[in-house]
Amino acid sequence: MSNASHPLNRATIHPHEKGETMDGLISIIIPVYNRASTLERCLDSIFTQTAPLQVIAIDDGSQDNSLALLKEYAQREPRLEVLTQANSGPSAARNLGIERARGEFTTFVDSDDWLEPDILAQSLAAARQHAPLDLIIWAYRREFPNASLLRQVLGPEPVLYAGPAVRHFMRRFCGPLGRELDKPQWIDSLVSVWGKLYRTSIIKEHNLHFADFRQIYSEDTLFNFSYTYYARQALYLPQGGYHWRHQGSSLSSSFIPNLFQRWYNLHQLMERFIETHSLDNSFREALSNRRALCLIGLGLNIMASPQNILQRYRELQRFLYHPLYKRALRHLDLSPMPLHWRFFYACARRGFTPGVYALLAIMNWLRAHYRTA
Repeated sequence: MSNASHPLNRATIHPHEKGETMDGLISIIIPVYNRASTLERCLDSIFTQTAPLQVIAIDDGSQDNSLALLKEYAQREPRLEVLTQANSGPSAARNLGIERARGEFTTFVDSDDWLEPDILAQSLAAARQHAPLDLIIWAYRREFPNASLLRQVLGPEPVLYAGPAVRHFMRRFCGPLGRELDKPQWIDSLVSVWGKLYRTSIIKEHNLHFADFRQIYSEDTLFNFSYTYYARQALYLPQGGYHWRHQGSSLSSSFIPNLFQRWYNLHQLMERFIETHSLDNSFREALSNRRALCLIGLGLNIMASPQNILQRYRELQRFLYHPLYKRALRHLDLSPMPLHWRFFYACARRGFTPGVYALLAIMNWLRAHYRTA
């Protein structure tokens, strides 16, 4: 296809205070680290989209053939810009991509994953229909070796969040309240930055960026929480627009060092944002629930630790008796939860470490044997 007919050239330049963006253009930011085996499917799903695109792939010091593959694609695909950096993690890679983004909207794609055909054009059409729209969230599919499972994170119907509802949606990123506590294991099913479309001008004008993942865990949560503060309207689309490849590297199977401290740092930054922006008490309650519910991920991480049983037991006890998390567990509403989760958190609330440890061990075994559940 010649440059004259290329979709990029159909976008219209629209100046903003912090650089130019192009109306109708979508910037796609892809951090890449040692993903040669999955990268081609990812890129093919992007370049077959019919929407106008700017694709920014950042190689994060890969040791495999990833960079060579990116360069090969760039030779035949003018929409692809390849950047490189010394290994610094996905946060630094995304921040570098944001600096170069000039689309009206920006989306993030992990190099393990792929997009549903034409989802970007559908999203642009929705943005025009519901203007001014600053955020689009897609349902997504969890891709396992033998199953593809649709996760409709906000239900089976499209939902437009406008006016006060946008602030409610922001609170969802902070943490769950009321009936939202019925599935505590899925507290973070909404917070990933993939599977979403963001207005680039909001990111740039408010200097939003990803915190260092070595200092906090779930940097996506903080980014989304901060971003939605500035969003005017958000739209949820229930079709599976994004395919998330399960790599068998969840908290149940791989140990993440310093997870307790990194989650603590995240929660402190969120609390500071709530105070700085004078958000109401529902945000404080939601954050308290988030603190309590992170026991699941933290506990499974402890189960994956190379430490001996006594060391793992003491690490779990450190969480249960930490004043901040002890208070969060005490105020957690257990009534919306299924019976097994009520029992689990009742043990945690009472500081009954042997019971919590035993339940986590069972949970860890079940997750290892039924990964598609």
